Amino acid sequence: MRGAERDVLVATVRGVIAIDEGGRERHLSGDDGLIGEQVQDAAARAGAVAYATNRGVTVIGPDGASRSLYALQGLANNHCYAVAFGEDGRLYVGTLGGLSILSPDLVVERSLGAGPEGLRAAWVTALAATREGIYVGTYGGGVALVGPGGAAVDTGAVEGSILRIADPSESAHSRQPSACSTQSPSAKAGLRETSTRPTAPPVIASPRVNGATYERTSFIRGRM
Repeated sequence: MRGAERDVLVATVRGVIAIDEGGRERHLSGDDGLIGEQVQDAAARAGAVAYATNRGVTVIGPDGASRSLYALQGLANNHCYAVAFGEDGRLYVGTLGGLSILSPDLVVERSLGAGPEGLRAAWVTALAATREGIYVGTYGGGVALVGPGGAAVDTGAVEGSILRIADPSESAHSRQPSACSTQSPSAKAGLRETSTRPTAPPVIASPRVNGATYERTSFIRGRM
């Protein structure tokens, strides 16, 4: 994933490693404002970077100032797994308990959980921002599309658990909950493999719907 000023961001269970274009590394941790050090995902917009962590979401602005939100401020759950900025500047945060939609000034406007008017499953594992809205991947509930009005529509495109959703024209926003993603020779083709056991083959499907690519995989636990 890329952050502000074209840094490459490596999310780990002990913070974030930011690598600049010159190859220089710096480590971001709680001392730099992260509310939690187990970072699952990051998204950048206008010089600000949002981080999904195990204790909430942190946004670090271009000036280095950080602001964090968690359940007390209205997030659906403290355990955050995916983040994405919409074209309107809203921040979408995927959590263990649903999707929270934050205004550009980082106030929780609403949260979508599992239910007839929300998501098929509350555990949000992947987000991708497109012109149509935010595609939301869940663990066990397939993919939904959340439009500008904040309503969720089940795409019906993929069943099961989602590892990543990628708009071909944009960078992907994803992270498998409580898991690590390992690269193999298939990574050269843009795929990321995971499996339920170290020796089990991955299960990856990539149908195309409305310009977005969906990938489904089995669930693993591990370390980064």
